[in-house]
Amino acid sequence: SHIGFRGGGVFDAQGASWWSCRSQGCFRPRFVHSTHVSHLLMMDVTWKDSPNHVLELYADFTELAFVTVLNPPSETDDVQVNGTYGPSHNTDAVDVHGTPFYIHDCHFDTGDDNVAVHA
Repeated sequence: SHIGFRGGGVFDAQGASWWSCRSQGCFRPRFVHSTHVSHLLMMDVTWKDSPNHVLELYADFTELAFVTVLNPPSETDDVQVNGTYGPSHNTDAVDVHGTPFYIHDCHFDTGDDNVAVHA
């Protein structure tokens, strides 16, 4: 409860080594996976090169502001995103499992969904 990530930092999961093992059936971890969270704030942070979903958030009363998520496209290794080539399969930026959820002033460049809303 009452968790925050703030301050201009870059979290780099170095996911490229995981992307190639997708065809071998390996388990690719999510970058951030939260459960049973209330009052979460993420502000002015960058998440880069996730092995799988970037922010899988089971959280209520959540705000994402000025958050950047960078992963290469999922279908080609010819396109570079912030210094990294893909393909980065199934790297959703944000998977929303909660309410209310406020996302604003963010930049998502991913290999899959930018925001996936789950019931």
